[in-house]
Amino acid sequence: MTNKELKDGISIVIPTIGRESLADVLASIHLDNTLNQHEVVIVASSKICKKIKQGYRECKCIKLVTQEEANISKSRNKGILHSKFNIISPIDDDDLWVNGRTKLFQDKLQIDNNVVVFGSAQFNVIGRYLKKRLGSNQQINFEDYVKIFNPKILSKQDFFLQVGNCAFRKNTQLPKFNEKLVYLEDQIWILDLLQKGFVINQIEEITLEYFFSRERANRRWDIVTEKEIFTRLHKIDFILARKYVFKRSLKSLALSFNDSLFRNAKLEIIKEFHPRRKEKLQILFLSVLNIFVGALKK
Repeated sequence: MTNKELKDGISIVIPTIGRESLADVLASIHLDNTLNQHEVVIVASSKICKKIKQGYRECKCIKLVTQEEANISKSRNKGILHSKFNIISPIDDDDLWVNGRTKLFQDKLQIDNNVVVFGSAQFNVIGRYLKKRLGSNQQINFEDYVKIFNPKILSKQDFFLQVGNCAFRKNTQLPKFNEKLVYLEDQIWILDLLQKGFVINQIEEITLEYFFSRERANRRWDIVTEKEIFTRLHKIDFILARKYVFKRSLKSLALSFNDSLFRNAKLEIIKEFHPRRKEKLQILFLSVLNIFVGALKK
């Protein structure tokens, strides 16, 4: 189906594993007074889809797409494939849509099919009552963005671009999400967009309430995903790939209160990637950092 054949409107794609927060996401979407012609494409297992169908019989805008495997990238790809409207905007099932988001994205996507627009976010840290605004008016370029995979060891992330906070026109050239990744799939997808010549813009208006849990994020860490990310980055720059493994990969775990998770991940990284002298020093620094964080916990 070509863009001319697609209907004007917005398809909102939500992969879900059946969290209770899905009800809040759906409520927040329908509080958007700029929402007009739309559909909500929910991708979930057949069991979860059955529950949603029973609970939202009157909600005609919901389209259910079954996906038995709990794989967010595969679910996003499938949701996008089944979308019928010209503009697509994904959101995760544990965040909140902000009033006015629809019009903001539609206004920014009037002309170019090769533009992906990200909104800014209200960043909420679960359990700490910490809220801050992340994002600004900017165009993202490849040279700057790739640096997030090689950060200074104590630096904060330069960009906050979540797939659950973007919109784009349905486009057959759009890269798919890497279904081998269980995390960082957003960042790898953005790299693919930039390398394929897509323009990535961020607007300063907040279009998402994002809820972050470091503990939940760290539990997803696994060596299979690390190897896949390394392989992808290696295609860009071998040195960049190794710096990612020994500077960024373990950083979040080192800052966590879960020292056993950090130690196990560290052993797997050493076994798989065989650190050199300088890389061993980086691991040592992260180990000391992890001990320091653990001491603060006590």
